[in-house]
Amino acid sequence: MELYLVGDMNTNMSPGAVDVNSPKLHNICDIYSLNQLITEPTRVTAQSQSLIDICTTNTPDKIRVGSGVMPLGISDHSLVYLLRKAQYTNPGGVKIITTRSFKKFDNEEFLKDVEQRQWDAISLFSDPNEMWEYWKNQFLDCIDKHAPLRMKTS
Repeated sequence: MELYLVGDMNTNMSPGAVDVNSPKLHNICDIYSLNQLITEPTRVTAQSQSLIDICTTNTPDKIRVGSGVMPLGISDHSLVYLLRKAQYTNPGGVKIITTRSFKKFDNEEFLKDVEQRQWDAISLFSDPNEMWEYWKNQFLDCIDKHAPLRMKTS
């Protein structure tokens, strides 16, 4: 099973760093055969540099180009990342592609339908997620009517 432990651990993983919790985190990494992929400081201040944001995995061979640190400029923490190899296979060789058919799309009719939707009903919701769902469903209903989904195999 692949395991990835990524994030701000608030313990300095720099080689030779004196930190109370570093040995504990190193021990966890040893127990689960986790390799620390980040080797440069992830938190840099005027007074110090530390490696407290980590990317670890038990399958380093599945990491594509690698991993690294990207300073963001909005925080003293840098972004840490890893790029995992991805391989997609389709058993049987049949690929299903979903597209929209615009053969009979009438821009004027579509805009009329969009105008007739009860967009102001969105104010009945207080949760932004519910608002988004309502808006998305209204819009997709219009799109589905004028540019229906089509499935193709290849």
